[in-house]
Amino acid sequence: MKIADITKEIMGLEKVYILVHVSPDGDALGSSLALCEFLRTQGKTADVVLEAPVPEGYAFMNPQALSIAEAKQPRDVIVLDCGDLARTGLAREVYDRSGKKVVVDHHATNSGFGDICLVMGDMSSTGEIICRIIEETGCGFNERIAFLLYSAIMSDTGGLRYSCATPETVRTVAKLMEYDIDTAYINRMLFENNPLYKIKLKGMVISTLKVACQGKMAMVHVTKEMLAQAGATDESTEGFVNIPRSVEGVEIGVFLKEREGEIRVSLRSNAYADVSRIAAQLGGGGHFHAGGCSVKGSMEEAEKIITRKAEELLQGK
Repeated sequence: MKIADITKEIMGLEKVYILVHVSPDGDALGSSLALCEFLRTQGKTADVVLEAPVPEGYAFMNPQALSIAEAKQPRDVIVLDCGDLARTGLAREVYDRSGKKVVVDHHATNSGFGDICLVMGDMSSTGEIICRIIEETGCGFNERIAFLLYSAIMSDTGGLRYSCATPETVRTVAKLMEYDIDTAYINRMLFENNPLYKIKLKGMVISTLKVACQGKMAMVHVTKEMLAQAGATDESTEGFVNIPRSVEGVEIGVFLKEREGEIRVSLRSNAYADVSRIAAQLGGGGHFHAGGCSVKGSMEEAEKIITRKAEELLQGK
């Protein structure tokens, strides 16, 4: 499916709920809120639906969303930035009882669910795809939409520092900046605005650092006890996967997060390792340089599994 085709499908919808993945990041929130705003400017009935309150680090986006309990009307649904249906979490019930199901994503490992699906694995972010869709309509942006899409793209590209940022990504960002948005404020909120408890938690997480695979893999973790000790929440760990990835000589960075009965795994690579392969082998997905999955068992068991998988990947197996 092409941009023109998905744009035609989306513009043909009159009443929609917009869903994203659990624990939404800046790209998921920015792209969904921007699409919602755009559809409303076109006279559509649209709402973003989230299973939990927005993480406080993204409050600057002024997010307006419905809870799952509030999303009871019969509507079509658009799922953004979600590699597979399971990642919608409790919002799956909204998806299941919806009419037409449209999926837009940039995760190359997307399973292709939904009635209509556009997956563009070469795009930096779902926010960049939404930019293309809006441009395809010929209707243009407003300041609010530009603010949200800039936030989405900058979030998923690390401020254009990651390899997923292409020349076209930079051109798209330049177009959004023409809408007189406060880019310095957005970047500060995304990358430099850390509450004290997050700084304390980061110190604890750094203390768990382990290096393996002849120095090519580094790993950190967080437990529920550490979160409680720092007075932090699960969302406070946003971006912590970059701690092990930043170690000199490391190719694969791993962040493990304790959940109820399982360990959530975030993977990042710097140059040549396709970490989405590890994620896919363990029931997850992602991109070449970024992946995620869950592992049943203890933290120690998860560390052993991921270390073994990383070793195999680095050895070309």
